[in-house]
Amino acid sequence: AFDGASAVNRLSYNVHLNYVVMAVDDALRVFDINAMRMRPPFDETPPTVTSTAMAQRNDPYVYYGHESALVRVHLDSGTWEKVLDMPTDIGPITSILEEEIYLACGVHVYKIRFPDPYPDIPTQTP
Repeated sequence: AFDGASAVNRLSYNVHLNYVVMAVDDALRVFDINAMRMRPPFDETPPTVTSTAMAQRNDPYVYYGHESALVRVHLDSGTWEKVLDMPTDIGPITSILEEEIYLACGVHVYKIRFPDPYPDIPTQTP
């Protein structure tokens, strides 16, 4: 399905958009369940996925680790931002929908709380 790819992994379901998000050779890709097709690659390529998993928060974003940074990407537009820097590379990551994200850096586990409401990433320039 992905010519030349060596790995497809870190699958995660986004309930808000009905998308399956995955890493293809560490690049973020999106499958639209309603249309039953892959969405085209984003115009601006988000950072590669280096964490061992990805997380969802019942919003139109996916959250994952890129080295020691927690990144969130808007799954329709591809706009992304670095949410915060952790002390070391991010490994496993999970979430409680609409609430916090849990992630591990080495032997330490962190709980990341988001303000409510957490601001959207601007998806259009004014």
